[in-house]
Amino acid sequence: MDETLVSSYYEAVANGVVEGWTDVTEMKSTIRTAAEFENLLGAEIKEVWHDSKGNHYAVAVMEKGKSARLYNNTIQANLNIIRNLTNMTASEKNTLNGVVRYRFAATIADVNVYYANVVSLLDAVPPDGVIAGSRYRLEAQNIIKTIPVGIRISWDRQGRVFGAFAKCLSDLGFDGGSGVLGGATASPRYVLNVDVSLQPVQLPGNSDKFARIEIAANLTDTRGNLILLPYNFNSRQGHQSQSEAENRCIAAAERAINEEYSELLTNYLSRLIPKN
Repeated sequence: MDETLVSSYYEAVANGVVEGWTDVTEMKSTIRTAAEFENLLGAEIKEVWHDSKGNHYAVAVMEKGKSARLYNNTIQANLNIIRNLTNMTASEKNTLNGVVRYRFAATIADVNVYYANVVSLLDAVPPDGVIAGSRYRLEAQNIIKTIPVGIRISWDRQGRVFGAFAKCLSDLGFDGGSGVLGGATASPRYVLNVDVSLQPVQLPGNSDKFARIEIAANLTDTRGNLILLPYNFNSRQGHQSQSEAENRCIAAAERAINEEYSELLTNYLSRLIPKN
């Protein structure tokens, strides 16, 4: 099983993320205890000794029946968490929190698949309902396609700054449009507010013309007027003509947005914790 997957799962349990999704305290205790010895879940230390060099040794014995019960209890607890995570109304589901809940469900589902395989190796039968996490990831991506994101921009030149941000959002699955991405609504819950400033710059003793562009883009949840993700960019460009200096500023902004914003938003979504 992927170490990143295991790490994110154990971290979520240890930090209490699952507490809002399950009442099974025994499962949380089991996971905390087994976090660094995942492959020994259900094993018992029978003997410990050390040699003259100070090296310590231990013999662990796994009782198949006990191990299978522990794994199955954990699988069932995880199934309860997944059910609670994905139990939402349509209005709750079609939000960024809905996306995060399905992605977290996918992580737990992948852990369950691994645990179910271990149970089978122990000659036992895992609980019904274990499915691959890919199904939940696909649904998370489908949810993204239903979420309109508005782009409101204070100033632009030939739609180039708007286009750069729109492409980033489209690449992540949000539908592209003009003015409002996914234009099904004129008042989307999520809005990318973009302030753009392009001004001439005077450099004494230099015959070239210069311009500076500054961009502040805030992804906002309008329901609580909450800034979810800020992004800032600035650049100074020069040329023999003022118009070309400004054009180079716009081009620099386009490159930066294309290279940076998709990754920034992807990382932001991956760090979000599902909320009740």
